[in-house]
Amino acid sequence: MKLLDIKSINYIESPVLYRREYTGLALFETADIESKEFRIKFTLESQSIGPPLVNVVFLDNVDYPLLPLIRPLKSHVMKLNKSRELPK
Repeated sequence: MKLLDIKSINYIESPVLYRREYTGLALFETADIESKEFRIKFTLESQSIGPPLVNVVFLDNVDYPLLPLIRPLKSHVMKLNKSRELPK
C-alpha cells in the first residue's frame, strides 16, 4: 500500500503543552489501484533537542502489516509539521 494523503486533520486539546494530538483519515492506494481510508490518531511530542517524536495509532482494524503503513505516515506527519500545515 502507498500513502496518498492524510485528510480531515483535527486538533485535540491537551493539557500537556509539549504534546499535540490530532486525528485524521489516512488515504492509501492498494496494489489493485483501489483507495482505502483508515482513521488514525497521531501525536507530536516536543523534545528539548532534536525533532519532535511522532506516534501513530490506527483507530480502525487494518488487515495489512502495520509497520509498512506507519513509516510513511510518520514521515508525512513530520513534513506537515515542518511546513506548518497542521492545525492548532
